[in-house]
Order: sequence, then structure tokens, then C-alpha cells
Amino acid sequence: FTGAAELKATHNASAHAGTDLPFVGRKQLLNALHRATQIATAHLRGKTITIVGEAGAAKTRLIHEFTLQATG
Repeated sequence: FTGAAELKATHNASAHAGTDLPFVGRKQLLNALHRATQIATAHLRGKTITIVGEAGAAKTRLIHEFTLQATG
């Protein structure tokens, strides 16, 4: 196969993380992440939160949604 390649830059971050799709099925994890950060903030203690899972398990999307909600 021979073809032309063209690089296109996008300023739409949602194109990279699939964030243009509805956020479905991860509300419980998102709520747990919010609770953990609220507890750490209330007690003025640092906390490490690790997000783990298989490839394609929506870890990046979870963090993206969390930061959107946390920053307003």
C-alpha cells in the first residue's frame, strides 16, 4: 500500500480521549474519586490515589471527567 499521509493538528482535546461520547457506567468510580479528595482536603492530609485497569477501561476518561468537574 502506498498513500499520502497528512498530519492534522486539532485543538479539540475530546478527540483524543473519546470525551465527545457520553460518560456512562463510571459514575460510581467518579463519586469515589470525589469522596477521596474531599476527605483528604477536609483532614488537610495528602493522599495518593491510583487509577488502575486494563487498556481501554476508561482510566483517562475518568480523570478527564473528574478534572472537568473539579475545575468547574
